[in-house]
Amino acid sequence: MRYFFKLTDGEIYDDNQGVDISDTAAAEREAALIAAEWLRDNPDTFLRDGILKVEILDEQKDLVATIDIAIVRPGGASPA
Repeated sequence: MRYFFKLTDGEIYDDNQGVDISDTAAAEREAALIAAEWLRDNPDTFLRDGILKVEILDEQKDLVATIDIAIVRPGGASPA
């Protein structure tokens, strides 16, 4: 089955090609790897914006699952 991944970090990056993956569990693992790689390569952007979302879409572009990563600061405090 082909899955697509949409990454949002304050901007939206759509995957128009998709990846052939065996099942939803494997697609979730791929999404986790996408998030980890993005965080490794863009720590300053993440610290500034405080959000990262990777949405997993199926062949019909229906939402299957979402990985949400966010910085939660008590009282909405700004970063130091």
